[in-house]
Amino acid sequence: MSHTSSVSWRQINGLPILDIVHPNFVASVSLYGGQVLTWQPKDQEQVFWLSKAAYFNKGKAIRGGVPICWPWFGPYQDGGNHGFARNQLWKVASITTTDDVVDIRLVWQGQNTHALWPAAAKLEQHLSFGVEFSQQLLITNLAEHAVEFSGALHSYFTVSHPENCQIPELSQVDYYDQLTEQEQPAGEVNSCMGAIDRIYHSGQSMRLIDKGLKRVIAIEPTNISQWVLWNPDATIAARMKDISENGQLEYVCLEAARTELTTIDAGQSFSLGQRVSVLSL
Repeated sequence: MSHTSSVSWRQINGLPILDIVHPNFVASVSLYGGQVLTWQPKDQEQVFWLSKAAYFNKGKAIRGGVPICWPWFGPYQDGGNHGFARNQLWKVASITTTDDVVDIRLVWQGQNTHALWPAAAKLEQHLSFGVEFSQQLLITNLAEHAVEFSGALHSYFTVSHPENCQIPELSQVDYYDQLTEQEQPAGEVNSCMGAIDRIYHSGQSMRLIDKGLKRVIAIEPTNISQWVLWNPDATIAARMKDISENGQLEYVCLEAARTELTTIDAGQSFSLGQRVSVLSL
């Protein structure tokens, strides 16, 4: 390990948190949920937003960072929202530190975890922190039959204000509006101000342009088929006790997703991921 970097542990309400201090960045990861909480490259503002009112309690999701939505995205029958991976305790498989990056591998494995998803499965997450951030999620079906999943890397990105944000690549893409429950034709995305909850039919790379922070968050995805754009308005946010007052004005969610069911045959694996970099405007 480089003598100029450090990896340390702490706990919040008994949940283990990994803190990383490196010459190129600072970051934190929760083993509960296998969830990236923060990442701040040197000389940059925080990239991932973590709610000041986030719950750190077993059975509740942590509001902010990059929650893992799996094995379903959104509501599924009576199984609650976004699956159970973000409520599981993951294990550290390895931590490797160099002068440039810190690589972390996290693993979760289980079966009969939920009545709606009893299959055996293994999740492996490869996180690489440096001046860029990359995240790869490998899903292995350990059952003797095919399984179906949907999911997302539910990234909360820190912004100066949602009104200051543009996503030019989405302006050419049709989308499903989850608020009106209707398909909509492409239109300019010159603001990300809530209430907004859309599933865009695209798997291409994206740029979240923030005129207030004068930066671009560039996201290059792997094996996704949709992007989810979400930001609540004040009324919706007020019902979410883990968002502090006006907290919804501090972030935009742009989520690399597979919102439609994907099949994994018995014994096979499927990988999806994202690479995030920060550029100056």
